[in-house]
Amino acid sequence: MSGVGNSLPSRAEAGFTLFEALVALAIMSLVAGIGFPSLQHLLARRAIDEGTLVVKMALAQARADAVREDSASTLTLAENRHRLRFSSGRPDVLLPDKLAVALPYAGFAFLPDGTSSGGVVTISIGDRVRRIGIDPVNSRIAERP
Repeated sequence: MSGVGNSLPSRAEAGFTLFEALVALAIMSLVAGIGFPSLQHLLARRAIDEGTLVVKMALAQARADAVREDSASTLTLAENRHRLRFSSGRPDVLLPDKLAVALPYAGFAFLPDGTSSGGVVTISIGDRVRRIGIDPVNSRIAERP
């Protein structure tokens, strides 16, 4: 019989040394230390972008309800402050987690002629803040500085 396929690996080929494992661990720690804050920044930005889109869509829907039904429609924050509530009976809109949304005290009122009460919505997460303004004359929705 030939012993070609039955040889055991030499000690140098058996695995990693402690030093190699520590170097790999140090490199992974360095990459995680640099990457984690960038990931948090990206997730916060994505959450505020998503929240802005949800609020804009809800405002446009409340205005459309008022015009379509030929009666006033309002958009307010629900008691738990994590949902937008329509007076038209449309289901509440769930806001993304950890997002803080501030509407005017009475919310936004939209009239059948397309006008509104106007005001500013403030959307924030951590130190990131975005403001959306609603023009009372034409109900145009625009981001504000």
